[in-house]
Amino acid sequence: MTHTTAAPAAPPRRRSAIVALLLSLFGMGAGYLYLGRPKRALALIGWTLASIAVGFHGLGGWLASPLGFATYLMLAFAVLLAMVIDTIFLARRSHGFVPRWFNRVAIYVLPVIVWIGFSFLTQIPALGLQRTAKTFIVPSGSMEPNLVPGDRFVADMNAYRRGTPRLGDVAIVRHASGNVFIARIIGLPGERIALKDGIVHVDGRPVETRAAQAAPGGPQRTEERLGDGWRAMQHSHPGSRFRTTPGVLLAPGHYFLMGDNRDNSVDSRMSVDQGGLGPVPADALLGRGSFIYLSPDVARIGTRL
Repeated sequence: MTHTTAAPAAPPRRRSAIVALLLSLFGMGAGYLYLGRPKRALALIGWTLASIAVGFHGLGGWLASPLGFATYLMLAFAVLLAMVIDTIFLARRSHGFVPRWFNRVAIYVLPVIVWIGFSFLTQIPALGLQRTAKTFIVPSGSMEPNLVPGDRFVADMNAYRRGTPRLGDVAIVRHASGNVFIARIIGLPGERIALKDGIVHVDGRPVETRAAQAAPGGPQRTEERLGDGWRAMQHSHPGSRFRTTPGVLLAPGHYFLMGDNRDNSVDSRMSVDQGGLGPVPADALLGRGSFIYLSPDVARIGTRL
């Protein structure tokens, strides 16, 4: 009689915390499925979907306010930290883990593919899938002194879906070339805009201005009354050809935009063919700058635009 001995069973393995974290970060709740915790997976999926809903629908621009933006970031960080700690704890306790029907590679990969695909779709402008609040970094000095190179600010990308552009807004503009510009709205549809020795004239009347304090040895600064407040402007090249321009009558649905650094800005004073903005149609205004959330100068953080 022949006796056979069954091969010893493979020792139970512990779940990898690194694999679980990667799956959770790139596949919503897939990491918790890997750890055998489907309820936690559903909770994380619910949080992710709620976060997406807030991010893409905006709650009336609340997310683009300093309080809303800070609250959103703190909640996101708290959830992320809790998920990391919980995942590591569960992975260390996973001795003798017994796989269940959902512990399959195909099931882990599916939410990862969905998440990557959704992220890709949000980058296609024609689909209209854009976040309510979007962050930008200032690359040049065209908006000095209000925005300086290195400043990072939050923009309300639904502002012009909810209402019309306002005089004095810092607007995010899509140029005909596909590039994105940042400039301030100076003229509204139907107005005639001209500059005379650096002073903006609207329908032949000069905009109210006043002197502003400038840094010692720095460029000249003034303030203009635009809309409901005063905005600081900088004049760095007194001999610039942009200081005096012919009048431009704005057609319906078109706006005149200029940089706050008046002598060093590519804006509506130059035509699109010249590389400028020309009169900007309303559908090229993507959003409105809200506030600075990060800056090399800490004192500038929180400054409203």
